[in-house]
Amino acid sequence: MTAMHKDAEALVALLDTERRLILAGRFEDLGALLDDKARLVARLGADRPPAAAIGRLRARAGSNL
Repeated sequence: MTAMHKDAEALVALLDTERRLILAGRFEDLGALLDDKARLVARLGADRPPAAAIGRLRARAGSNL
């Protein structure tokens, strides 16, 4: 697994955590995720993940809207 894949998987895990917080109504805890989320998005932007990983990320991010 390359670093790019690890970053995509880390972002999927972070988005899962974000969803759990949203569903639990713990909105005050979402801010703690912002720095890690921004760092991972920046790293993925520098080295685009494969289409399958992008699909997973879109689905996770969309479910958190």
